[in-house]
Amino acid sequence: MKEREIAGKIGCNHTFNGESILLIDDTCINMVTKRECASVLRAHGAGEIRSLVLGRMVNKEHLEVLRRRNE
Repeated sequence: MKEREIAGKIGCNHTFNGESILLIDDTCINMVTKRECASVLRAHGAGEIRSLVLGRMVNKEHLEVLRRRNE
């Protein structure tokens, strides 16, 4: 479900020349956003893509709140 919601909504207006990219995010729940970002970046010529999450673990209660907000 989240895959369908995010598909096509992430864009990039830069062309890379094989540069390495570091994606920084505040949370990571299911990797859907990071996979979509990586796909878009690769399509624009990015080389190695790494991800750094600067947040805390989301517990089940928070996850349910997030899911309800995104419905």
